[in-house]
Amino acid sequence: MINYISLLRSKGLRATNLRLAVIRHLDQNHGPFTAQEIFEQLGSTGNLATIYRIVESFVDNGLALKCNFEDGFSRYEIFHTKKEHHHHVICTKCQNWENIAFCPVDLSYEKIEKMGFTEISHRLEFFGICSTCR
Repeated sequence: MINYISLLRSKGLRATNLRLAVIRHLDQNHGPFTAQEIFEQLGSTGNLATIYRIVESFVDNGLALKCNFEDGFSRYEIFHTKKEHHHHVICTKCQNWENIAFCPVDLSYEKIEKMGFTEISHRLEFFGICSTCR
């Protein structure tokens, strides 16, 4: 079980009730979620601007990832280690998305490390038309 207080403090963040609620929500519910969705899912806790600042601070501190589905909204999900990460496929008509459990880029990490890079990460999203919209 994750100690969310220690996790936040390890990144230099105060463990406020709202930060704890947001990190717990991201960890226990499968996202990615917009700040608006997080705000709505948490109920009357906090306000939208504060939720947005919290998730952005999580991104800045390596606790969350920001996903861009090319629809004008940023979405956030808990950071996954290199072995746990996944990608998404997004319908360009209805904006529904699904996770992709495999990563075609993982094989490139060794080559990039040989080029002298460390702490390598990547983002990869696929776009198409889902079976419902077809």
